[in-house]
Amino acid sequence: MDTEEYVESVLVDVCSKSFKMFSNLGEEQSLTCETTEQFMDVLSVVKYALEDDEANLYYLDPIIV
Repeated sequence: MDTEEYVESVLVDVCSKSFKMFSNLGEEQSLTCETTEQFMDVLSVVKYALEDDEANLYYLDPIIV
């Protein structure tokens, strides 16, 4: 059985400047950025970290009112 926890996928919500990470063990972690600059910095790190990984990066569709 695989006991090492790792990020399996990341859901990015551009409108709310937030991220939700899902692990292979079913755990969830959320992060909401306060500024656009902070959001872009975190997005860069996430993209770089997932570049050579099997994890999936998903973007939430914006809500158009």
